Amino acid sequence: MEILCNVFLWFFYSTLAASAVALLVMVIQRLFHRHLSARLQHALWLIVLVRLLLPDFPSSPASIFNVATHIKMLFR
Repeated sequence: MEILCNVFLWFFYSTLAASAVALLVMVIQRLFHRHLSARLQHALWLIVLVRLLLPDFPSSPASIFNVATHIKMLFR
């Protein structure tokens, strides 16, 4: 049962991280829609696709996802 719980939490946090990236891409596109070419818009969505396909990235001290890690530690 613990393994199932760990898999669910991993999936949840991976989905949350990919959703944050997708939200960031949508905000960028909304703010700069007149200045972004179609190629750049597709490149931004490619970042989201890579995040969905590779959910385990090495951690970086300069990442917005460190906030999610700190929140996760608060609830444990």
